[in-house]
Amino acid sequence: EIPAYAFTKFEPSQVKDLDAKQVRVFNAQQFGALPPGAVASFDSNQIKEGKPVAFSGLSALQVGALEGGALKAITSKQWNAVPAGAFGEFGARQFRALPSKTLRNFKPANLGAMPASVFGGLQARQIDAMSGKAFSNVGSVQVAAFKPAALKAIRGQQLKAMPTTAMQGMKPKQI
Repeated sequence: EIPAYAFTKFEPSQVKDLDAKQVRVFNAQQFGALPPGAVASFDSNQIKEGKPVAFSGLSALQVGALEGGALKAITSKQWNAVPAGAFGEFGARQFRALPSKTLRNFKPANLGAMPASVFGGLQARQIDAMSGKAFSNVGSVQVAAFKPAALKAIRGQQLKAMPTTAMQGMKPKQI
């Protein structure tokens, strides 16, 4: 097994040369040691091969670097292995790229850890794809970022799941 520190020097071109079998054996420490630029260079086929446990090693900078086909290829199980704290650099553009089937199974702790900017960019189709419980960790700053059109798309089950303190973030123009 290659020690995790060896992965800290991986270049994007080296990641592109990895085959599915190699990606399949990455552990959390190895995946977590990759520089953000290297993580961003994974393609969708490589991402599909990653074990969910490997994603538990990702940091906020690595998650923030994910884009394109690789971002869309991450499964619900892989996303739910990512620690909640790693969503601090996740952007609205990235969130908009996620498939509906991924959003349906998003872990509440991960959604609740996302920056308010993600909530400011939520679209009705995304809200419709999410479960009610997904909103159970949303905070007042995130609710304050909702655009009125997105708020209108929230179903009763989702609203009921939101903590009472989250509703204190609502602004008069949102109501």
